[in-house]
Amino acid sequence: MSKKKPEFPSLVEQGKNLAKSVKDVAKNAIQGKAIVAPFEVAKKRLKICRECAYYYKSASGDERQDRCSACGCMIAVKTNMAPSECPKGKWGKIGRAHV
Repeated sequence: MSKKKPEFPSLVEQGKNLAKSVKDVAKNAIQGKAIVAPFEVAKKRLKICRECAYYYKSASGDERQDRCSACGCMIAVKTNMAPSECPKGKWGKIGRAHV
């Protein structure tokens, strides 16, 4: 877990990451697949993130503001979305063998 503020991807890269996430969620919705990860999966993903070197804990102390410095995403949101995956390959979309 990083204590000081890390360097996040550029705003353009963060925008691309957000657009991909929205596209993946929409695709799942259209196909009738899960949008939200089951509680136990989200909990496991969050644990993995919190132990990762790319985890940035917000100075505000609000866990909803904690971010991944690899992709710039808000971890509380990303870990709960079924089609999301770790940019470093530590966990994957629902249905993949490693999560």
